[in-house]
Amino acid sequence: MDGETPSWLEGDSASPAPIPVPVPEPTSQPEAFDLNQPAPSSEKTARAPTTDNIAGSIMNTINTASDKPETEVDESDLPRVIFIMRLLNLAAAGLLIAVSVRFYMSQNT
Repeated sequence: MDGETPSWLEGDSASPAPIPVPVPEPTSQPEAFDLNQPAPSSEKTARAPTTDNIAGSIMNTINTASDKPETEVDESDLPRVIFIMRLLNLAAAGLLIAVSVRFYMSQNT
């Protein structure tokens, strides 16, 4: 042993022989899967939805829900609400600028 090679890498005859791992018995291959043959029923498949077109059934549900008459919305206050929101946005921007300038001035003096 030269000191750099690990002991397990050197072919020491004093080390015990490795234990053989038992090889499992080969099992018979399962029968081929046929796409045309229906799957065997089980408890899970018995409770599964019977429709194959899940997306179609969801769309039908959405379409029947959207067939309801819509209630009339009074939009006469809409221009006033938009104007108030714009004024509030302008006030918030002015306040942000004022606070930023004041903070900047307090840091430089």
